[in-house]
Amino acid sequence: MHVVFPVFTYSGETVTGIPGGAAVNLLNKSYTITAEVDIPEGGAEGMIHTNGGRFGGYGFYLLKGKPVFLWNLLDLKRVRWEGPEALSPAVPTPPTPSRPMFTK
Repeated sequence: MHVVFPVFTYSGETVTGIPGGAAVNLLNKSYTITAEVDIPEGGAEGMIHTNGGRFGGYGFYLLKGKPVFLWNLLDLKRVRWEGPEALSPAVPTPPTPSRPMFTK
């Protein structure tokens, strides 16, 4: 049996204001988040993708050059995954569709 999963693509410098009801629902689902980023000389840091609010949600970002995924369950539990090393401009920037960085 071949299962087709929906694909949501966001692109541009800044994508903001997506209503919660129109955003991708990741609750109780398997998912992969893939991002293409340009790492400048000296490294990069900052948010790549986030969804949620004060009491829960997730974020995918670079911290000291390392890719990080943080999931917040109503501030009762936080799960954090961090890549093993900082991304560099000299190396092809993961993740790629053939090698996702984070898969639940």
